[in-house]
This record gives sequence, C-alpha cells and structure tokens, in this order.
Amino acid sequence: MSEIRRVGVVGAGQMGNGIAHVCALAGYDVHLNDISDEALAKGMETIEANMTRQVSRDMISHDEMSKALSRIKTSTKLDGFDSVDLAIEAATEKREVKEAIFKTLCDAVPASTYLATNTSSISITRLAATTDRPEKCIGLHFADMQVKAILHQVLLKYRWRVPADYVMPVDTTSLPVPKDGLPVTLERL
Repeated sequence: MSEIRRVGVVGAGQMGNGIAHVCALAGYDVHLNDISDEALAKGMETIEANMTRQVSRDMISHDEMSKALSRIKTSTKLDGFDSVDLAIEAATEKREVKEAIFKTLCDAVPASTYLATNTSSISITRLAATTDRPEKCIGLHFADMQVKAILHQVLLKYRWRVPADYVMPVDTTSLPVPKDGLPVTLERL
C-alpha cells in the first residue's frame, strides 16, 4: 500500500466537512468537493467554527488550526483529485448517488487511488462493483461527531474480479460499539 498524503472528500455536509477537518489536522492536503459553492462555504464555516472551539478548549493550537485550514482546498469540480491518494465519498445515503460518484471518481483519480465510502447502510461490495478497481474500494466509517470522538473503522473489501452482472451475496453482522452503544454493520464475503 502506498503512502497517503493527499485526500479528496466528496460532500461538504455534516460528515464530509468533519472528515476534511480531521484529515487536515492530521497533516493531509485535502481537496473538498460539493455540488455548490454555498455548500462548500457552509462546510468551511463549520470546519473553522469546530477548530476555533478546539483552540478555545486547548485541544489544538491556533497555529495548528491555521495550518490545517490552509491544507483544505475547495471546488465544485474535481479539481485536484487527479493527485489524491485516497478519495472519500461522503454524500447523501442513496445508493444511486454513491454509485454515480464512484464512477465519476474512477475517471478523475489515478489508478493507484483508493476509493472509500462513508456509508453506514449500503453494501460496499456492490458499490465497488461499479468501479474499475473493486480491489481498491474500502469503507471508512467515521462516527458522527468524528471531530470530537475521532473514532473510525476501516472495512476492507478483498474481492476477485467477477462479471459486472454478478450479484455477490453479502452476509452482514451487527456488532455493538461499546463507546456509544451504536451498532455497526460489517460485511463478510
């Protein structure tokens, strides 16, 4: 696995802006994408407000906040995604929307880029089947309010190439997460 330095996030809403926030604080260059300038502006306002709250609580320094904010670039186009190592989809929880984003990302990112989804209810295997790189598709589940908890799980999907019309049966298992008691669904092939 190659080193991840640049992250693209599709969706600047509640989850997407939080993912961009924690990635930028962790030192990654972030390209944040959404369908409108208004959505991007609102997402950046939220990121700045959350970081300001972190500064006021001595969780980060003002310098760390400034550096993190400078790492985030926004666009309504996939500008900058041609150099990302990881592209994270954090759009609305609709299978058709996520599949369309994955297909678009395949044309916009290098072949070496990992594609991730932040879905909590849609089969990652089925999303991966819509791409040209199912072996590079993963689920990254960030807990809601990830800026506070910074709890996440990585759900890796190892699969073989199969015909596009093949529907792989998926067995799901719900596991409790002790920290907040919310169930998390994992897929098994």
